[in-house]
Amino acid sequence: MGPILAAEFIAHTGGLDRYPNPGALAAHAGLIPVPRQSGRIKDRQRRPHRYHRGLRRVFSQSTLSALNACPASRAYYDKNRAEGKTHRQAAAALSRRRVDALWACIRDNSP
Repeated sequence: MGPILAAEFIAHTGGLDRYPNPGALAAHAGLIPVPRQSGRIKDRQRRPHRYHRGLRRVFSQSTLSALNACPASRAYYDKNRAEGKTHRQAAAALSRRRVDALWACIRDNSP
């Protein structure tokens, strides 16, 4: 994540004090699927309708740039594609993984 995306991230989140864990941050960014269940139908997931679009854009742009710059991210993406996931599913999985990595970097105060 470069300086411009980092600045947008800070502007959209206002700090990580609002989020108790990385899952809450990912949910706010719309990176976690929401269950769509009824009385008979179970275990169906869908894309959330309510999420912070600016924050999702930050993680999407970060993921796309990581695919070109980071070999580990590219390997993770290619592994998901080999498992049969679509581009959107693989990119969302990489974005979610990057949320966890960003959370750990900020928590541990490391680059």
